[in-house]
Amino acid sequence: MARKYKITTEPIFEGCNLDAQGCNVISFTNKGTATANIGSFPLAPNESHSFEGGPGEIDTTVYLITFGAGTAALYATRKTDLNENG
Repeated sequence: MARKYKITTEPIFEGCNLDAQGCNVISFTNKGTATANIGSFPLAPNESHSFEGGPGEIDTTVYLITFGAGTAALYATRKTDLNENG
């Protein structure tokens, strides 16, 4: 049986705590001029990074998002397995 997934993207323009919401994959894309910090992981402008789980795994992390000097424009994209999470 084919697995069902939901993809959602959320723009982030200021520092926050971002809940992974039980997704299997969360990707961050920095479209601003400021370095985005995802916890202690720096993401330079025009870079992307994904945190991926294995089959059946879900991410329950709350990511602390902060920004350096410049324009903040980070996008968080979550891939949620509907078979695991309803």
